[in-house]
Amino acid sequence: MSKIEIELAPVLEEFLESQVEAGLYKSVADAIESAVRREYDGEDVRIEAIRAALAPGLADIEAGRTRELSLDEILAKARGGAPARE
Repeated sequence: MSKIEIELAPVLEEFLESQVEAGLYKSVADAIESAVRREYDGEDVRIEAIRAALAPGLADIEAGRTRELSLDEILAKARGGAPARE
């Protein structure tokens, strides 16, 4: 295992020390490792959520259910309204 030195804001340092004092972790290093591991594990969950959100659109593309939109139509759809008419 490698060693990394970091500087923390005092409030974060105090928080980590309080976690150790409360018996939740054996050391500040363990608390930090736990936080990093949760973030690392959560990345897979976020990626899967993005894939799931994209799946219906990708299925439509593969099935040929597409149509071209103008920039105005795209922007209007993003804003929740009707496209501006010239």
